[in-house]
Amino acid sequence: MTLRAPSGTRRKRTARTGKNFLRRWHYPAGSGITVSEIINRSEGAKFGRSYRVTVPARLAGVRRFKQFASIETAEQWAAEQNAGIQQDGKKHFQLTPAQREAAIAAFSLLEGTGLSLAEAVSLAKKHHQPSAGALTVTQVVEKLLVEKEAENLRERSVRDLRNRLDIFCQTFGDRPVKDISRADIEEWLKDLRSVSAKSADGLSARSRKNYLVTIRTFFNYAIFKGYRTADNPATKISMPKIDWQAPSILTVPEARQLLAAAQQEQNGQLLESVVIGLFAGIRSNEIMRLDWSAIDLDEGILTIGPQIAKKRRLRVLELMPNCIAWLKSCTNREGRVAPGKYTVRWLAFVKAAGFPDWGENRTNAMRHSFGSYHYALNSDAAKTAAMLGHRANDQVLFDSYRSLARKKDAEEYFGILPSGVKT
Repeated sequence: MTLRAPSGTRRKRTARTGKNFLRRWHYPAGSGITVSEIINRSEGAKFGRSYRVTVPARLAGVRRFKQFASIETAEQWAAEQNAGIQQDGKKHFQLTPAQREAAIAAFSLLEGTGLSLAEAVSLAKKHHQPSAGALTVTQVVEKLLVEKEAENLRERSVRDLRNRLDIFCQTFGDRPVKDISRADIEEWLKDLRSVSAKSADGLSARSRKNYLVTIRTFFNYAIFKGYRTADNPATKISMPKIDWQAPSILTVPEARQLLAAAQQEQNGQLLESVVIGLFAGIRSNEIMRLDWSAIDLDEGILTIGPQIAKKRRLRVLELMPNCIAWLKSCTNREGRVAPGKYTVRWLAFVKAAGFPDWGENRTNAMRHSFGSYHYALNSDAAKTAAMLGHRANDQVLFDSYRSLARKKDAEEYFGILPSGVKT
């Protein structure tokens, strides 16, 4: 069989290989790029021909090959490579045709942003591959909780953080923390109505705010540790506005009622807790950790150490005279002020004392009562702030307290004394 040279004046046969008379020619002529005819074989059988284009290393940096089924497609590709070489030299081969098309599309998307393609890619890479690796929400939550426990955060604070983040993990636990968006969090907050059995309409504004604060803390930690780029999706969500509600305080008769019940409860074991809550205003958690060694009745002071205080700041309280009188009436003045299983006993106690709604509406009623009556008695915001462990300039706090009680009621409140004791 006689082979015909390919048609076209630009095609030149340069060699015949073996008995098959395979052709090879430069295309375009003089370019140095060659097109070679190849016999296709499979398991020893021949089944037609294909055409391989070779771009030598001197043109491309490294020798490049590509094979085609027809002469026309082979020569077309060879011509494209030659044109690219003429324009860009060896740089032409740093991008594939698909990559060049993608680059052109990227430049179009970047119009008006002021970013270069390199800057855009750098930002995208940081988001897609955080410096510390792509961890799931559950993995980052576990790391956060371990660190908070190591920081000696209060047990209650760690428990609250864990409870809210556990609920967050029920929805997002298996997802990479880098992929969570603002829309994801907003939808999750809307669906949290199932968590609150008391509200068919969803979480209260206060609860929603608490969850949002927790999620902001979580993402700030993830960003700081390099599990996510500097983009906290929760900060873009508006914090719920909480309607002001007057703190729940006890009337003077109700304070007397609570004291009388405490004197009767298991030989007065809760009396000290009630007295310190009503007339010193310290927090329930502080009462639970308080020891009698912190109370000096001769000097009339109570010391809240940093290991007890919520904000871990030492504060020394000057006890009100009626508080001193009540504490002196207590027979057991050693060890912990609050008895064992305090929380369980307290809930049973206030219910039996005639306050069945205590857990829902009056949780901090003793502390609020003290703050309101103390401010009404002294008209001294800084003094009341010092007793409560707040900043002296916490004007919002005293805007809330100052209209709740009258001075004559405060005088009667701090005039409540144990039977047989006179002022």
